[in-house]
Order: sequence, then C-alpha cells, then structure tokens
Amino acid sequence: MQVLLKNIKPCVDANNMEAFIIGSDTHYDEKHETFCTDGRLLKIYPRGVRTRTILQIEACGSKFKVYNNRDSKLDGKFITEQEIVNFIITNNELAQKIIDEDNAKKNQPDLWSNNKPYQRYYSSERRTVPCRCAGEVETCPYCFGKGEYVIDGYGHKI
Repeated sequence: MQVLLKNIKPCVDANNMEAFIIGSDTHYDEKHETFCTDGRLLKIYPRGVRTRTILQIEACGSKFKVYNNRDSKLDGKFITEQEIVNFIITNNELAQKIIDEDNAKKNQPDLWSNNKPYQRYYSSERRTVPCRCAGEVETCPYCFGKGEYVIDGYGHKI
C-alpha cells in the first residue's frame, strides 16, 4: 500500500486531492486492550475536506479492491494502479466542487453566533415564573421559598 501511495501521490496532489493510509503496521496497547491496524486501507478525498471521501481502496494481497466509493457500481471490484490514476484525473472537477462547497459553508454566517440582535432579543426576554413548590418549601433550589423565580429567554434560571 505504501508503494501505491508513493506512485499516485503526484497525481493526487496535482488534482486537488489528498491521500493517506489508515492505520500502520504496528501493534499498540491502550487500557489493556491490544489493537492491530494493518494499514490496508487508502483514502482519497478532496484537499482539506476529510469528511467527503471520494475513493477508498483496500489492499488484498498484491491486488487493490475498491472498498467504498460514491459510485456503488465499483464497490468490491479489483482495479489496477492505472485505473486509480484515471479515476483521480476524471474526478478532479468533483473534488474542486466539494472544496468550493465546503469553503462556502465555512464562510456562511451562523445565525446565533454572529447575529447579536437575535441574542439580545432572547436574552433580554426575562419572565417571572411560578415555582412548583408554590413557596411552601423554604429550601427550594429555584425560588428559595418565594413561590416564583426569574428566567431568561432561553429558559435558564437567573
């Protein structure tokens, strides 16, 4: 798998994509459990968008098998290194489109974090609410025996 990654890396870099191998050939312990990650899975995804995998390839001996693909017709089929390179070149525009969508999503303003008027409206909306204890319990954590307490616009006790 390392040889495949080394061979396709220039093509991947030239076509707005990144590739990496999941796992390694090492064994390690965490909390008295032994894990073995054998590094047989190669992921190819648009540059900077790891959540949108375009192609996953599994090493099966000396052959390469499509593990997971956006096109379900290729799942489970064996492919050559040249077919992988052709796939990367063919999907260059798709990778660029995904990168552009991700950048647009990152630049889109968030209604709650960037829009102060909404925050001011809801936080300034304070109300007095009757307590369930009706003021009969002096050690009530909400009203401390008063029978009512104040909440903000989000419903939190003030």
